[in-house]
Amino acid sequence: MEKQSTDKYARQVFTMLFKLIDPAFSFPGGGIAARSVAQCMAALERKHITLGRERIVDYCVCQAYAVTRFGEDYLPRWRVTHSFGEKALERYDRNTAIQKYHQDRWLREHGLSRGAILSLFQDRSQHPLFKFVFPEYEEGTKKRLLGTAAGFYICQVSTLGWTPFSPACECCPTAEKCREVTRQRYCELYRIRVEAYHERGRHGDRQ
Repeated sequence: MEKQSTDKYARQVFTMLFKLIDPAFSFPGGGIAARSVAQCMAALERKHITLGRERIVDYCVCQAYAVTRFGEDYLPRWRVTHSFGEKALERYDRNTAIQKYHQDRWLREHGLSRGAILSLFQDRSQHPLFKFVFPEYEEGTKKRLLGTAAGFYICQVSTLGWTPFSPACECCPTAEKCREVTRQRYCELYRIRVEAYHERGRHGDRQ
């Protein structure tokens, strides 16, 4: 991601998450706030070599969830550096699997997930089919009668088929058969799904 896009994306994602805590929240303007975000993202990129959207989402989820742990009295005292400063970076570095579990549970309470957040802020200049790379709303359908003939039929008539991002597809015994059907039926969608998956792996965006 370009530097300007990275900073803007971080502000957008964090603002959306903070509004779950305080609906009246708006990200502060001005040079100090902009520099804090820019310096934070630059430090994050130096540490992790690349800075993809998944990492930015993970970072913002970590910081927003931390705010919920400080209590309502903390909200008026919040400053940009609290979530985009040196201590915030240290907090992210200490983020454990258990903490991520609690963060994900908090997101689910608001009808969200990390994947859903990614889809909310997709670059509109991307391929028009990009929003279907991982239609997370299909997961429930895909899990119905998973691995059975009936389940395979349900998947074919009710979803856009195999995607490498789907946990259901990953554990489905008929995944390879479905993958071939998807390749033939939705060749362009299949192409960008595979490319997006490989691209994400190359840039180290997956946690």
